[in-house]
Amino acid sequence: IFFLICTALGVLFHFAFDLLGGAKWLAPFVPVNESIFEHLKLNFVPYIIILMPIEYFLWGRYMKKFTVGRLIGVLAAMSFVVMEFYTIKGAFGNPPAAVNIIIYCISTLIAYLLPLIISLRAKEDSTGSTKFISLFTLAAIFVFFIAFTYYPPMLPLFLDPTGAGYGYYMFM
Repeated sequence: IFFLICTALGVLFHFAFDLLGGAKWLAPFVPVNESIFEHLKLNFVPYIIILMPIEYFLWGRYMKKFTVGRLIGVLAAMSFVVMEFYTIKGAFGNPPAAVNIIIYCISTLIAYLLPLIISLRAKEDSTGSTKFISLFTLAAIFVFFIAFTYYPPMLPLFLDPTGAGYGYYMFM
């Protein structure tokens, strides 16, 4: 159920910036352009910022390695998106929207399956310091999303292929 909710939120978030008039406060949470970097928010924000706290209180506190699993899951999902997009683009040119949607759905599935496998295979739970490091890393990733939304490096990962600009300020 949470996989479906996460996928639906990602689809909704894809269009949220345009639908809400390009609100500056919304920019750290949703894609502001069509760059690959901005689309990684679709994996991170619904999965970590919105659903992870809810899932933690429902069942995550009873699962072994919940926080570490979520960190590994989201990193694997975002890595999958980048690798698949550039592999397909390199082999066939720009992928059609349907392929990008399939990549997103598979990455979301990866984000949910990896933590489940990690939890089921764990013999003991994470230590307090491992949980802290995992949460700190997730927070740092979110800080990077905020910073790179407003001040993106001039690298291909951050370039909007349709508008030939970078980050939030390409709309100013």
